[in-house]
Amino acid sequence: MKQLKKISLMAAGFLLALMSVITRPVPVQADGINIPVRQTLTVQNAGTQSYSTTFSYKLTAGNIGNPMPEGSVNGTYSFNLTGNNASLTVSIPTTGLTVGQTFSYQLKEAPATPQAGYTYDSKIYAVEVSVVTNATTHQQEVVTNVRLNGTKVSEALFANTYDGSLVPTPTPSPTPTATPTATPTPSPTPVIVDPPVRKVIVGTPSQNAVFHFTMTGQPGAPMPAGANGNVKTASVTGAGEVEFGQFEIDEAGTYVYTLAEVDDGQSGYAYDGTVYTLTFVIEEDDDGDLYVAQRTVVDQAGNSMNTAVFSNVYQASSTPAPGTVNNEPNKNVPNTGDSGADTLGSVSNKSSKTRYEARFGNVYQPSSTPASGTVNRNPKKAVPNTGDSGENTFSRLGAGLLGLTMISALLLQKKTRRSE
Repeated sequence: MKQLKKISLMAAGFLLALMSVITRPVPVQADGINIPVRQTLTVQNAGTQSYSTTFSYKLTAGNIGNPMPEGSVNGTYSFNLTGNNASLTVSIPTTGLTVGQTFSYQLKEAPATPQAGYTYDSKIYAVEVSVVTNATTHQQEVVTNVRLNGTKVSEALFANTYDGSLVPTPTPSPTPTATPTATPTPSPTPVIVDPPVRKVIVGTPSQNAVFHFTMTGQPGAPMPAGANGNVKTASVTGAGEVEFGQFEIDEAGTYVYTLAEVDDGQSGYAYDGTVYTLTFVIEEDDDGDLYVAQRTVVDQAGNSMNTAVFSNVYQASSTPAPGTVNNEPNKNVPNTGDSGADTLGSVSNKSSKTRYEARFGNVYQPSSTPASGTVNRNPKKAVPNTGDSGENTFSRLGAGLLGLTMISALLLQKKTRRSE
């Protein structure tokens, strides 16, 4: 008994240790969010002129509250690169991140004051960060993708040039004071947005179907390429991400869209009728640059989420094969196209008055007219008129029985005499 108790205590301790390991939160890998940046500088016609090789850049958060590098101000991180082919890795801490979180950023060159002779790179890179669980190690990982115009790249590369021939040569003679002219205010750099939509299928269809979705913008809202007016249609085969496409917003303001699935009526699918409201709040920072101050996805019930998820339920057809017995008392047997003449038997469900027939084919059916004098077993079916009355019929039956009785008696008497 003591040994059994000891084994029980050891098993309980092992289970508690195992549960503590399973329930312990898995930390994000320490490498964090890393964004590689590189610049090149091409110099032409410099002569004896001096020129700077330092250029400025900005990383802007897509949403307020995104994790940012140290030294960021109001969701913007500014840094410099000096020299040709200079590189830098922008690192963002991952403390407190959990699986399922996604973050977006914009990276671009931002010269404080453009100088004569310089041509600055105007590319804008979109940085997407996701926190996922590695299927092999079961560790939380941070996946960072840098994209240019929707194409994934290995680094953010900015190519700048300096041409000394574009720098005006100073003249020794005094220059008359020119009348100042109004300098047009430069337009802010557009911000790039991407509607987050995903398709989910519950069930196991034999083959993937194509599903369609619509994105409808309020009047005046910018739309992705390929939109028809303020409506853009997108499709996906089976489950996966629904790509309406990235697009630009070049003015501060609030832009509202609705996201819905088109019910194509495909067999076996129950469509998701949820209608989501997608809102982008675009603001301008102190430098005149636009950024996404807020992005929300809300369903009809007011529930907020990161992604508009449409979930369809697939269920295969349950129609019984022709000729099968219906065990559902309130469900009609399907029409097989056979006539009643092929029916050999029937099965009745006592819980209902539905009649189910089993058909086999090639059935011999004798004439339904009964022979003269036969007894009708179906009280609802009339016996054909043979010309005999019911009285004559029963008289004949009685005479036949009497004759058989008399013959039996005579045979018995004859057998008795022989024995004597």
